[in-house]
Amino acid sequence: MQAISNATKICYTWLITLLYPDFCIICESYGLPICTECEGRLTISSKVLSPFSLSVYDYQDKNVQKVIKAIKYNNDISLGKYISKNILNKILNLTAVKNNPYVILVPIPVHKSRERMRGYNQARILSDAAASLNIVSENKIYSKDLLKRVKATDNLYKSSSIDGRMNTLINVMELDTEYLRNFVNENQISASDLIIIIIDDLSTTGATIYEARRAILTARNDKVMITPENIYAITLAN
Repeated sequence: MQAISNATKICYTWLITLLYPDFCIICESYGLPICTECEGRLTISSKVLSPFSLSVYDYQDKNVQKVIKAIKYNNDISLGKYISKNILNKILNLTAVKNNPYVILVPIPVHKSRERMRGYNQARILSDAAASLNIVSENKIYSKDLLKRVKATDNLYKSSSIDGRMNTLINVMELDTEYLRNFVNENQISASDLIIIIIDDLSTTGATIYEARRAILTARNDKVMITPENIYAITLAN
């Protein structure tokens, strides 16, 4: 039954691509949001901000910059959904994910005023798509807006230093602890069985990821004790 379901999803994806083809963001060839050849030439990131924070691509690559900007500023949803498969691959290769069946992907939130202006949150596009593409592994992967932005901030590009960005982002996020409690209770699991992975499009200094981890950890209580070892971050580029 699972094999039939997987085959159906694959055929559906193929049919949508056939009926509504795209153009490659880089070479403009007809067919996919980014063609196989151009995708294969994107520079894989070799930087590791920490053992718990990983990225797929290197932002120094000008074509990677083109991909990120298309998703971040031009609302290129089809590109975001398509390339999120590489975020999913990173997720499934984590040892912690292989050892724990339940995974919640948490997109970095934008303040509601900025989301109203833009009309979307690019981190949510990546997070939702990565979760929906998980049709092979036995992991139960969910995408949920567990974090909310409670303070509006200036654009972070105005401050390139780590300290400057850290100061800008102090206490700007809060965690939905009620959802976590209900999730653990409904699935009859302990918090140690749960992996939380923060998802974002781009990490530069790591300040946004740090603030997200802080919000998750400071919201712990005796019913849902998420440990630091169970919190990861994966970005499309750094």
